[in-house]
Formats: sequence, structure tokens, C-alpha cells
Amino acid sequence: MIKFLLRALRKLGLIQHLNLTFSYAVHGRVYRIPVKGAVGFDHFLDAEQWMKDILKRLMTAQPQKAFLDVGVNVGQTLLTVKSINNEVPYYGFEPNPICVSYVADLIEANRLRATVYPVGLSNSSGLVVLYKDVRLPGDSSASMIKEFRDTQGKVEVFVPILSWEQVPAREQAIQFGIVKIDVEGAEWEVISGLAELLEQQRPFIICEILPVYTSDNAFRLERQEKILQLLKKLNYVIFRISLQAELIPLQTIEVHGNLVDSNYVFAPQERASAISTTM
Repeated sequence: MIKFLLRALRKLGLIQHLNLTFSYAVHGRVYRIPVKGAVGFDHFLDAEQWMKDILKRLMTAQPQKAFLDVGVNVGQTLLTVKSINNEVPYYGFEPNPICVSYVADLIEANRLRATVYPVGLSNSSGLVVLYKDVRLPGDSSASMIKEFRDTQGKVEVFVPILSWEQVPAREQAIQFGIVKIDVEGAEWEVISGLAELLEQQRPFIICEILPVYTSDNAFRLERQEKILQLLKKLNYVIFRISLQAELIPLQTIEVHGNLVDSNYVFAPQERASAISTTM
């Protein structure tokens, strides 16, 4: 009923006037979901079942360790993690100020234990431009990488970024079991910035890497290859995540154009056997 109402309001162009909170089940747990204009609507789309299944598998292999979410957006992964185990310590990074404000309300409405840093995570610190769709306040495709996709029609918003060395959680010696990365083209900056953490703590990584499409796309291909070289140096192995939550071992990430093949698990080689069998 809620989905039907929200979709009808969006189709009529009226959803931007909403400021309501709905009770809604996410993977079996009922949450209070604010909808402020169009921000929050994504919670009522069909949830990615594969994400919950993969998270359950990885969280079982790394019990009691914290979860690091790079690219919180409006808190979709936050709710999934907490629906699996509400006691898992959660730390997130989100540079979009509209999403940061929304997630603060989401956390308060549900009394969740979660820390969200209002910055992007990178391999340096400073101010960068976030290219986002002006029509979508919580734009999940917003990117800090200008060359990653066409920026025509995008609004430029200055946002802060931090290197891992300056993040409070590092100084607090938090032990992380899983890192999720969804940063629309900035994967190299995040993974290279986390090299120390990956080498010392050996977490699993869930990462979206959007397709290169063709070998002529030198920009995307070069960045993909740099990621693969670093993972190899750190002794991580690659699995592709299927829509059925199967983990398919890969030797590399090929040049392809299939969006459904854009989600991966990078596993420490010494722990790969713990997740490679079908549950």
C-alpha cells in the first residue's frame, strides 16, 4: 500500500511535498522510514535480496567485528546490516549533505547505534566537487570523479573528504570485519586509502565497480587495473556476486557492459574458503 501511494505521488509530481514517517519492514524488521520530499523513497523500492544474503554470509565469517560503509546514501545498507544483527557496530561515510541530514533522522527515529561521518573517504583530505543531479536531492549516482560519466546537467557541490589516517575510528582502534564501497567511480581512491586497514585487519570488501564497457574507455580501464593490481599486492581474491547471491570466483575483472555483473566481494586469500561455498 505504501509503495503504491509513494509511486503514485511521484508520478503526479507531488512527492516533493511529503514530510511523513512510515512503518515499513526491511528484510523482516520493521523500521520507521522518514520520507522528506523525494529523499527516503529508495527504501520502498524492491530491496536487494542478494545484499542481505551476502552480508549474512560475511557477517557469519567475521562475527562481532564492525561494519564500514563507504557511501551511505540514505541508509539502505545500514538498515540491512541492523536487520541481520542490531548489535554490529556501524560506521559510515557520506559526503552528500542532504543524505547526511536524512540518515541522522533515520538513525534517531529508530534509535540505532551508528556513526556516520559527513565526509567522503579518500586517499587524501580536502574539498572536492560532488557532481549530482539537481532533480534528485539524494542522488545515488552522484560522483566525485568528473571524468567518470557525463556531467552535463549536474550541479556541482563542494564536499569534504578525509583520508583514513584522519578518521576517528582509526585512532579508536576499531576492528572491522566488512567494508562496503559504493562510490560511483571513486573506488580507487577509497581502496588505496584503506590499504593500511586492509593489510592489517583483513576485512571482506563488498564493492560495486561499474562496467568499463569497451577497451577504448581508457579512463575507466586504467582505474580498474590499478584496483586489481593493489588487491593482488594485498593478497585479495575476487568473487562476482550473482543476483542469486552466488559468489563466482574470478581471476580478474574483464571488460564488459553488463550492469548486473557490477558487484563483487574481495576476500583475503587466507579467508576465501570461509565464504566460497554456497549456503
